[in-house]
Amino acid sequence: MRLQHGLALCASLDRVALAASNFKTTCLEFQPENFIYNSTLRLLEYVTSGTNLTFPGNDASCARSSQVVSTELCRIALSIPTSNRSSIVFELWLPQQWTGQFLATGNGGIDGCIKYEDMAYTIYYGFATTGSNNSHNGTSGFAFYHDPDVVTDFVWRSLHTTATAGKELIKHFYGKPYSKSYYLGCSQGGRQGAKAAEMFPGDYDGVVAGCPAVNFNYISSWRASFYPITGPSNASDFIQPFTWTGLSHREILRQCDGIDGVLDGILEDSDLPLYGEQGQLIYPGLQHGGEVMAVSGLLAGKPFSYSSDWFKYVVYSNPGWDALTWTIHDATVAEALNPPSIWTWPESLSHFRDRGGKLIVYHGGQDNQITALNTERFYNHLSVGMGSPAACLDE
Repeated sequence: MRLQHGLALCASLDRVALAASNFKTTCLEFQPENFIYNSTLRLLEYVTSGTNLTFPGNDASCARSSQVVSTELCRIALSIPTSNRSSIVFELWLPQQWTGQFLATGNGGIDGCIKYEDMAYTIYYGFATTGSNNSHNGTSGFAFYHDPDVVTDFVWRSLHTTATAGKELIKHFYGKPYSKSYYLGCSQGGRQGAKAAEMFPGDYDGVVAGCPAVNFNYISSWRASFYPITGPSNASDFIQPFTWTGLSHREILRQCDGIDGVLDGILEDSDLPLYGEQGQLIYPGLQHGGEVMAVSGLLAGKPFSYSSDWFKYVVYSNPGWDALTWTIHDATVAEALNPPSIWTWPESLSHFRDRGGKLIVYHGGQDNQITALNTERFYNHLSVGMGSPAACLDE
C-alpha cells in the first residue's frame, strides 16, 4: 500500500513538473508581437513563483523598483503605437493556473506608472492581468506639453488599447478566449474605470473604481485652490502642520464627532464646497478629519503637483504658470477646454448596465486628496440621469 501511495505521489509530482515545463516552453516560444499590429516586443520571460522582479527602466518617481510575485507566470511587455507620435508600454502577466478571467489595472495621479503591486495581487488569484504606462513615464505631467496624443492616451485610449490587446493575446496564448473581463483601479484609476464604462461598455463585465477622480476638471481646480489660500510654507501667516493636526483637529473633533450620534473619533459627514463663477457648486470640500493627512499635500504650502502640472502643461501650455495666481476663473477655463473629454461625469451608464456590466465604487471617509463627498454626488448624479432610484441602481 505504501508503495502504491509512493508511486501515485511520484506520478503526481511528475505531472506537475511536466505542466511547468510545458508552460515555460509555451511562454518562451510565444510571439505576441505577431498578434498586435505594429507592436514591438520589449520583453518576454518565464517567471517562477517567489521571484523578485526588478524594473530598471521604470522612472524613479514611480517608486516601484521591484515586485515579488507569488505565482508562476509568463511576462510579456510590448510597445504599442496609439497614434503616429505616441505609444504605450503594455505589460501582460499570464499565470500558469489561469481561471479564464481577464483583469486590467489602472494608474494614479496623472502618472504613467504601472501598478505592479496590483498586477501581482490579481495574478495570484488566477487572473490574466494587464497594465500600461499611459504613454508616458513617471509622475510628472511634462509629457502632456504640446502633445495632445499623450493626453488622449492618458484620458482613455491607453486603457482601451490595453483591454483590446490583452484579450487578443490571451486567446492566442491559452488557445481559448477569456470568460469574464474586469477592471481594478483607484484614484485616477477609479476615473479610468468610470470612463471605460462610459465610452467602451463592452470592455469589461465588472469595474471596481476606488476613490474615483471623476469630475476631473473641477477636482484639479479644487486641489489648485488650496495653495493660494494657504500661501507658501515660508509665509509669516502660514498655518503650520502641528496646528492642523493638533489644535484644529481636536477642535473639529470636539464640534463634529457627535453629529452622527456616536463619540468615536470618526467624522461621518462634512461639507465645505467650492463654487464656480456662476455661483454653482463645482466640487465638495475637504472632509473634516482629512486635515491630518492633508498637511503633507493640500495644506502643505506648496502647489499640489498633479493640479499644477495639469494647468501648466495642458490647460495653459505654459510651464511658467504660477500656481499662486490660481482663481476660480481658471476652473472655468479648464472645464471649457475639457481635453479630450476628461471630465468623466456621465449622466448615464445605461449601455454598460444593459449589457450586464457591474460597477463597484468605494471611498474612504478621510480621503485627503479626493473627497468622498464627490463620490456621493457622482452616485446621485447617475441616479437622476439614469432615472434609477437607489434600489434599482444597487441591483
